[in-house]
Amino acid sequence: MIPSAQSPSLLTRLALAISWNDDAKIAKRLAGFPATEAGSALDMLKAAEECTEPKLRRLFFRHALDEARHAAMFHAAAIALQPDTQTDGYDLIHATRQNLWAQYGLIRFLAFVYVAEAKAAQQFAVLVRKFEARPEIAQLFRDVLKDERFHVAYSRHLLDELIAEGHGKAVRRALWRVRVSGAWGAWR
Repeated sequence: MIPSAQSPSLLTRLALAISWNDDAKIAKRLAGFPATEAGSALDMLKAAEECTEPKLRRLFFRHALDEARHAAMFHAAAIALQPDTQTDGYDLIHATRQNLWAQYGLIRFLAFVYVAEAKAAQQFAVLVRKFEARPEIAQLFRDVLKDERFHVAYSRHLLDELIAEGHGKAVRRALWRVRVSGAWGAWR
């Protein structure tokens, strides 16, 4: 069974508190999310398209719709907070798909989804608390966090099923590889 994700570190909480401390920074950060979310939506759509298992296709398609909705939500929130925020839609139109399904295969793809979504859920939970005094921003992160928690839960469940089917070593290796590559990318 996959262990639960850890709580956000003190460093993560501190970094988020500092980098989200005025309306211009908040709007700029919100404006940065749509391209990432749209890129994730494209990756999930590609996985749904290429996967042959109906249950997985449905989950990946739902996940893609969630990510596309998040992109629009973050875009709208940035504009509402600061109308002159530079968000001309270019990032949404030119979101980058990484073709993770083709690169990773099922087990590592699910490990990537689980690790990435768990990290996002941690960060959004911190931001919900940070913005308690700003209900419109807190609600945005609360709404996205609900979906992120679903993404964590379904990917964890699927990894647990793979472990139960005798793929424990492959799942553990995939999780390790995803975490190491994420740490390496963060360090770089």
